[in-house]
Amino acid sequence: MKIRGSYSYSYQLLETYSHELMSVDPDAVTDILTGPGDRLECFFWTYGISVRVYKKNLRPVVIVDGTFLKGGTLEQF
Repeated sequence: MKIRGSYSYSYQLLETYSHELMSVDPDAVTDILTGPGDRLECFFWTYGISVRVYKKNLRPVVIVDGTFLKGGTLEQF
């Protein structure tokens, strides 16, 4: 059942939607991943506010794996 056009036409509009979103929200991120024969595999988008909040609240984390430390024994860690 077709409500508003075909699926192929809707997929063709994804790039237009991405450009419209970027014109309204320049911090937004969009990405269209296609496979062989320009077949749609993935469409990703996020709004700029999500990116800004993530960057503002992201705290650096340092993880040390004892496997690569030289000297001493594992009991010291």
